[in-house]
Amino acid sequence: MQHKSSAPIATAPYTKTIHWQPRTKISVADLDAEPIGKLHGDHPLTRKLQHAFDAEGAHFASSIAAQFFLPLIPFIALGHCCTILDPLTLVTERELDIAKGQIVFRPFDAPVRYEYAILTPLHRPPSRLATRVKREWMQTLYEMLESIGAAPAHHPPLTDEDHAL
Repeated sequence: MQHKSSAPIATAPYTKTIHWQPRTKISVADLDAEPIGKLHGDHPLTRKLQHAFDAEGAHFASSIAAQFFLPLIPFIALGHCCTILDPLTLVTERELDIAKGQIVFRPFDAPVRYEYAILTPLHRPPSRLATRVKREWMQTLYEMLESIGAAPAHHPPLTDEDHAL
């Protein structure tokens, strides 16, 4: 398994972001007790965010949970919540414009990274096609993340010891 990580993005309904306008980044304190849409409770990002809020004594007020971020976009646009989402969702929202310009995106200023993983078989080599698709997807992923300033980082494949954990 190879990992990529990138900086999460904070997003909120346009009407609730007046206090965000002069800021270039959003902190945990900015979101203290705000209703937050999140991924399901077992998702690594949700656990990381809960830890980041706890570390700063802030209340992680989750109001809506989803399996993916895109279903949260209409709730954000309607003013029901904010969220801290992955950069690929930002790229996707810019392409699809689900919210019709009704939400604002800002970098999230906390020591939290969002991770993407490419799963590969452990006990057999990938096919040439799988290797090519993986290489091209990684290149495209880096380009998309770099295009929005998400600071992508590559993490080496997990070892057998990592899989045992």
